[in-house]
Amino acid sequence: MARLKETFIKTGIAQLGYSHLYQPGVYKGKDDDKKKEDDKETTPKYEATMILDKVEDADTIARLKSAQDEIVAMLKKAKKWSKEKAVYLPLVDCDEAEATLEDGTIGTKADKNPRLKGKCMLRAKTRNRAPVYYLGDDEVTRELPTPIINPDESDEQEVERSEEIAQQWRDKVFAGQNAILSVTLYDFPTKLPSGQGVGAELNSVYIVGGGTPLGTLRFEEMFTDEDIADIAAWVRKNVRGATLKAAAKHADEEDVAVDDETGEIEEKPHKRRVRKPEPEPEPEEDVDEDDIDAF
Repeated sequence: MARLKETFIKTGIAQLGYSHLYQPGVYKGKDDDKKKEDDKETTPKYEATMILDKVEDADTIARLKSAQDEIVAMLKKAKKWSKEKAVYLPLVDCDEAEATLEDGTIGTKADKNPRLKGKCMLRAKTRNRAPVYYLGDDEVTRELPTPIINPDESDEQEVERSEEIAQQWRDKVFAGQNAILSVTLYDFPTKLPSGQGVGAELNSVYIVGGGTPLGTLRFEEMFTDEDIADIAAWVRKNVRGATLKAAAKHADEEDVAVDDETGEIEEKPHKRRVRKPEPEPEPEEDVDEDDIDAF
């Protein structure tokens, strides 16, 4: 089916969400038009999810939303839009998009996951594996190698190579990593049984690096300046102080003192030693020469 509109967009640097880039994921179709045949597993697809901050990533969000709104307007103008069909959009506002909460009630994605408060979410898919690039330490762009999903267990070299490639992907691609997505937004009308709306095809992924895995708090979130000051004071007293006190035992205790608060060594003022006077030699007795001869 010919598409009415395609819009290519390259996002800014933002955070990856949980994605399927190493292997394709399988999704359940929704029974939106009450047909049981729609509630079945879909064709496996690769997917990238990107979490966009409404402030920091405002430019990317604006460009995606503009393209998305334009495609929806074209579908409505072409009378290929139905109020009875489910609507699918690749870009959603997490503070508004509905989600089923743990207690079964309906809330927002942000209600379900507080980390999504003040965020938008972009989902892009593709049937064929999208190339994933990264910037090496030498600032040369490289592509991650193609995964070996089912290596021949009898081939040790293939098994070893498979694990090496898998480790490369684990190191580079994870939820929370910083990346850039290349996507193409397009329309899909009401003739599709699953619904209508806008799709986002994933063209490629560029891993920028420097991200923190989701579920792991960043250092700045865990430790404040006050915490660090308290840690430094504790180290001075309990680590450095203890070491210095141990060293002081081997020194002249009269000459060295350790401050209990700071752990610093202070030299005590030296006591001036008074030299004892040497005893005067006893006067020699006069010896008569005749006495000498007597011996």
